[in-house]
Amino acid sequence: LLSKANGSFTNNTTTTWLIDNILSYKNTFGKHSVDLTAVATRDYSHYEYQTMTGSDFTANGNTLLGIWGLAKATTQKLDIGVTDRANIGYFGRANYSFNYKYFLTTSYRRDGASVFGSDKKWGDFAAAGLGWKISNEEFFVPLKQTINSLKLKASFGMNGNQGLDPYGTLSTMASGSSGGIRYEFGSATINYGLNATTLGNPALGWEKTESWNFGFESAWLNDRLFIDVDVYVSQTKDQIFQRNIPVMTGFSSMKSSMGQVNNSGVELNIRSTNIKTKHFSWNTGYTFWLNRNKLVHLYGDDINK
Repeated sequence: LLSKANGSFTNNTTTTWLIDNILSYKNTFGKHSVDLTAVATRDYSHYEYQTMTGSDFTANGNTLLGIWGLAKATTQKLDIGVTDRANIGYFGRANYSFNYKYFLTTSYRRDGASVFGSDKKWGDFAAAGLGWKISNEEFFVPLKQTINSLKLKASFGMNGNQGLDPYGTLSTMASGSSGGIRYEFGSATINYGLNATTLGNPALGWEKTESWNFGFESAWLNDRLFIDVDVYVSQTKDQIFQRNIPVMTGFSSMKSSMGQVNNSGVELNIRSTNIKTKHFSWNTGYTFWLNRNKLVHLYGDDINK
């Protein structure tokens, strides 16, 4: 039984920190209102582990020491690893409104991530939105007995997704017995070589999505009925996939930024206050959404086909 006995000891350590620097300004000048925000952020994560395993305690004669006796095992293995990950970002946003009728929002973000290739670490993402509180216009006054509030809105935005683990852009090597390359030169000595297991790609970068949104928000019948509608169209590019490549390269696949997926849909939200008294209220809600996805192309060489 001692020959089949085994044990292991693992120590994990995770260290993280996050720093956000936020500067904001808000003021109203007559009919004009502004709200400005600037953000600088950084975060870092460090993970390391050590795992020691031992098997076959025949020579020791017992396992009374538990994990403290792993060094007495005939076969001992030590596995260690470390992972670092860091992000940095700068963000600016400006909100402006005039007379509670016209609204403008703009933002710009620049993000850097350590997980990407040397030439693709940074991504730039902008967004803008317009709003018109049409129910605050003078010509809308005759309709206010029925439609208490109506706001039209439209926006465009870009965002990014990392979609990649640390060191995912690098080639990897296997050494020792796990590499599968061994040499014996007429003796009992076994020599191991290095084996390239995956092919790196320094061109991997941010997955980017561009989106257009249109809709309105409304309140009816003395704020007893609310109807909101949103229509959206988006386009996602440079998604990271495992792509098959010719085996003559020595590898069967590699990670690659490729493809385009289009997304469109509509969302409808209806809420109503059916009964509202001092001691009792009855509300109902209805939500409908429709979404359509289309894979426009995958590799890039199949565009317009």
